[in-house]
Parts: sequence; structure tokens; C-alpha cells
Amino acid sequence: MVKRPPSGAGRPWTPPVAIQTAAIAGGVGFAAAQPLYDVLARNATFFVAHQADGLDLALFCLALSVALPLAATLVVAGLRALGRWPGAVAFTAVLAACGAVLALGLVRPLAPGGAAAALAAAFGAGLAGLLARWPRGVRGAAVLGIGTLVFPVLFLARPDVRALWRSEEAAPAAASEDPAPRAANPVVVVVFDELPAASLLTPDGEIDGGRFPSFARLAATASWYREATTVSQATIYSVPAILTGSYPEARVAKSPIVKYYRSNLFTVLAKAMPVNAWETMTHLCPRRICRPAERWLIPRRERLPAMLSDAAAVLLSLVAPADWGGALPTLDDQWRDFWGAGRAPVPADAPRTIDERAKRPGELFDWFLNTIEQRGTEPALHFAHVMLPHRPWVWMPNGRRFPSYLRYPHGLVSQTWHGSEWETTQAHQRHLLTVGYVDTLVGRLLDTLERTGIFDETLLVITSDHGATFRTGRLRRNLALQATYEIVGVPLFVKYPGQRVGQSDGRNAETIDIAATIYEVLGREPFEAVDGKSLRGPAAAKGELKRTFRSGNKSSTAGGILEYATGDEEGRQEALAEIARRFGTGSWETLYAAGPRPELIGRRSSGGAAAAGGTRVEIVDLDALAAVDLEAPVLPVHLYGTVVAPPGAAPHLLALAVNGRIRATTETFAGDGGPAFTALLPPAALRSGENRLEVFAIEGEGGATTLRRLPASNRPREAA
Repeated sequence: MVKRPPSGAGRPWTPPVAIQTAAIAGGVGFAAAQPLYDVLARNATFFVAHQADGLDLALFCLALSVALPLAATLVVAGLRALGRWPGAVAFTAVLAACGAVLALGLVRPLAPGGAAAALAAAFGAGLAGLLARWPRGVRGAAVLGIGTLVFPVLFLARPDVRALWRSEEAAPAAASEDPAPRAANPVVVVVFDELPAASLLTPDGEIDGGRFPSFARLAATASWYREATTVSQATIYSVPAILTGSYPEARVAKSPIVKYYRSNLFTVLAKAMPVNAWETMTHLCPRRICRPAERWLIPRRERLPAMLSDAAAVLLSLVAPADWGGALPTLDDQWRDFWGAGRAPVPADAPRTIDERAKRPGELFDWFLNTIEQRGTEPALHFAHVMLPHRPWVWMPNGRRFPSYLRYPHGLVSQTWHGSEWETTQAHQRHLLTVGYVDTLVGRLLDTLERTGIFDETLLVITSDHGATFRTGRLRRNLALQATYEIVGVPLFVKYPGQRVGQSDGRNAETIDIAATIYEVLGREPFEAVDGKSLRGPAAAKGELKRTFRSGNKSSTAGGILEYATGDEEGRQEALAEIARRFGTGSWETLYAAGPRPELIGRRSSGGAAAAGGTRVEIVDLDALAAVDLEAPVLPVHLYGTVVAPPGAAPHLLALAVNGRIRATTETFAGDGGPAFTALLPPAALRSGENRLEVFAIEGEGGATTLRRLPASNRPREAA
């Protein structure tokens, strides 16, 4: 029986341990566990991306509903052992924190950040104070705490979550009854992520062989469907569409799991050939077909910590005021590693944890190539969804990285390019360098197929799930009222068995045609009818209309269907002209030279007079230039700094010289601590050992240009 505190006793009332424990469980359950269970059950791709199975889901629930409140209880119990006052204060603090978190979710739309936090804190403190003086209230919270044990049960029973841990994910019965003669040709399908076709092209619509020689090599022997488009700008719909050959369902939210897509390339071809599936954001290959030893790249010991870390980021996004977004981890569409986009580069000899492995897509791709070689000449289906050139854009064409200091590119707010034209241009610059790395991976794939001796008879498909746009003022990837060429236009190359001469095909091709083409070449029939048409059939079979599904958010296709005609030549030319204007074509030199004053690139730095007024710059990790290793996996060619100047005196244009020559020009933008800038140096500008960096303010134009030297100092990364 719970006793009321003695009136006027002058000391805090302490509830029995059992009631205190249950009350803490209730607070944690309603403040943290239930909101997470609700949002993650509607976004099961979160668990697919973490490669979670039934045991991982059970451990996740135990951590949220048992371990987390137990940890808080142990802290309170430890302080309670020191005396009534420490225990009472700790218990009240836990309840106050839970109440504040609950209140934040309600008041965040009603008040700006500081006011919302103050209101939530006041509510939490008031609720905790009330419960501390009202034993029946604590008893009620304890009853609610016992009720929170229902939350994980309801979560695991949700359809999308249940589909991840239940074993009934086998293919349709026809898969086991069909005698299915063995396929004669290997099939290799590689889906890159967020790769617009425009990024590969010159203004005349041809592959830019100077920057992307492997794609040009592929086009010389494959069929290039230059009018190819995606059917959704969202990965969780576009990749299943590629694998099934059917459009997404309008206004129907489906998780990318085999439960909803039972007739797909993996299940249909499983009886005809072995399947080697390297899925990233989907789980369409049943485990009986794709064996766990080959499928699970993430060790089990790493999955739970990664899920909990990312779940904490999700909870913050649910309760934190909207105007605090810049200080919070970014929930991007990779569905995991939400805290990692702005972290320091990973050392080459670091252990391969989940976050670090994600930062080495080249290694993952090499593992995929190794499985192809291990099969030798035996026909098999090899599929890989590679998260490149998706953000973070930190790769150079040779596979080396440069440091990333910002979780999101500056200028990108809520998926819209809100910054200056130069900010968008710099993000586009880093994207194209990452596309150069994709080109390198394509070259490795072609070399592997030739070295293994199966290139000629292989049916090879290379495409992307969707594209992205880099236009100031526009949505980065979401379609509004019309199709945007950079978003819907994707590369699609198909090398048919025995094909030796490339061809450019201008038919109305969509990514749903890939599965239909593979079935037709192999002589297979899907279990269900598909919307796509074989690309080997007559070009008129598809008609002239295209269809794209504009997803409203990550858990819904609420945007509906967008139909449009083929041949958006105006949009194509606009996109290609924009790339050429910003970066030129044919070489990487013109891309590195992009900036407000490209005519200064290569000019010797003659010293220049010092800037007046004490203006100076602080550059993050400037010391890295003092000991450069040109063979290291990470090169310090990406610079991020801030300008320290009297009000109104900060320069707008800067030139950066390395070892006596100007290698980059840049503009400042509005940073958190004042004017900030980033710049990308060409790797050829560096030398082994010490490198000397000079920063100049650019004044005047043409022959009247003057460079004013700015003192530069090191700014530790932790302060960035």
C-alpha cells in the first residue's frame, strides 16, 4: 500500500521501489518508446537498411522498453542509496525529462525553438512536482508503466514489421512447382543511387568520355536507352519497380519487402540460376534464396547499437523544434548512419563497423565483384544496389575521399536548394566527382566480366533508381507539378548476350522495362503480369506516355501519378547547358577550376598586401596540409573555413593558393558563426609532406584585380 507522505515532515516522499520502477517505465515508454515504435513501424525500411531480422527486432524492443527504463531506474536507485533527497531529486528529474519530451512534441508547431523548449521544460517540471507530492499520481504512472509493455507487442504485430521476422516470406508456390530449365546466360544488374543521366552527358547529348571513360566504353558495346526514365523519385518504390517490372501503386504505402513484391527477379529466376543479391534499401530476395552468409554484410553485434543510435536521431527529429534542425543529425534517405555524414574520415586500418563500412562503398563493390568471379562461368543472377553517387558527396574519381565537415551541403534546406547559386554549384561539383568514382566502379565491373570470361554471353544491365537536380530554388529530388529531367532521366545500358557493337536507342524506355527484358531474354514468365515491355520488342509497344509516382513522403505515395509525354528536349538541353556553363566538359581540370574568378586559376601568388582591419580566416584542419600523404585514402583537398572581420568588412570573394599558385576561387556564404566558405583543391596541387596555403581577398575585376592577403589559422574540427 502506498502511504501519503507525513504532513510537514520536511523530507521528500519516496515511493516503493516497484512503483518507482513502473512509473519510470511509464514515462520512458510514452515519451520515447511509443513515438519510435509508431514512426518506425510505418517506415520498416529503417530496419531493412540495418539488415535486421527477427532477433534484432526483439533486441531492439528489449532495449527500448526494458533496458532504457531499467538504466534510468538504476541511476535513481543508486542516488536513493545515498539518501532520500538525492533519490527524490533524481526520480523527479527523470519524470520531468519524460514530461518535457512529451510536451515538446505538442508545442513545437506552436512556438519557436527557445520558447518551445521553455514551455516543455515548465510542463515537465510542473508534472514532476505534482507527482512528487501526489502519491496517487505516481501510482497511476506506475499502472501506465505496466501498460507500456504492450507497446513492443503491438509494434511487432504491425504488418510490415511482422513481415521482417516471420518465416513465411517464401516465393509463390509456382516457384517450387515449375521445372524451370537452367538459364544459359549470366545476368548482372547494377542499380546506382541518385545518378541523373544528365551528369554523364555533354551539351550535345553524348557520353562525356573525357570524364567518364568507363561509361563510354560500356556504350560502345551495349544498347544505350537515352530516353530512359524512372517511375519514382523515391528509392523504396523505384528499386522494387525495377525488380518487379511494375509501377508502384498510387496512394498505397508499401515497405520494400518481399511480402508485397513476391513476383520479382529473385523469386522468378531462383529455379533457373543461383541468385547473388546485394540489396541495400530493400529486402525482396527471400532468405532461402539469398543465404544469410552471403546477404548479411553487417555483423549482428553491430546492428543493435546502430539501430539505437539512429533511433535516437529519429526521436530528436520528432520532438525538437523545427528551427533547431541545423544542429540535429540529418535524416536523409539512406535510412541509417544519421549521425555520420559530418564525421571525420575513417582511417584506412579502422575496424569495419557498420558506419565505417558505409563509408567504403568501393570495398562493398569489390566484394560483389568477387562473388561474380567465384561463380566463374556458371550462369547466375548477380544484383547490386550501390549507394553512389548518393550523398555524402566526398569521393574523387580515383576512389580517394576528401573530408566532409557539414552534415548537409550548405544551401540545401528541407530538400530545397535555398542558398546562393555558388553554394548549389559547389554541391554539384562534389556530386560530379562522385559520379567519376561511379565510372571507376563500372570499369572494374567490365574488367571483372572480361577477366572471368563471361562478358560476351552476359546480359548486363546498368541503371539508376532516380536522379537529382542541382538548381537553385528547386527541390533536390521531389517532383512538384512537372517532371524534371535531372530527376526522372536515368542512365540505362543493356548489353545483350553476344552483343559487340553499341547502339543508341531513343524509344520510350522506363525502368519497369528492365525485368520484362530479362524475362524475355531468358525465356522466363513472371508469376504475375508486369507493366513493363521488353526493350527487345518493337519501340511502339510502349506508346508515347511516361508515368512517374510522386511520393508525398517516405511512407506514402500520396503524391499520386504524374503522366507526361516523351522527349523533354527543352528540359534536357537546359540541364546539360547548366553543367557545361558551371564546369565545362571533357576533363576534370575545368571542374576543379569552377568558381567566381576562374581566370585567376594557375596564376602565381605574388604575395599581395595584407588586408586592412585585422581581417583573417580560420580553416578547419588546416594542419592537415602540413603533412600530406599522397597515397592516403583521404586527401585534405576540401577546405572549410570562416572569415573573422569587423562588421561589414568581410570580403565576399576569396582566392586560395597552394605552394605558390592559385588553385581555387570561392565565395563566402552565411554560416552559423558569420561568413564562411568552402573550396575544393585539385589533388594535383598537393605534394607529399608540407604544403603552404595562402588565402587572399579578391578586390576589383579584370586588370584592376587586387589580392589582399588574409592571415590563416587552424581551427580544430571539434569547433567546426
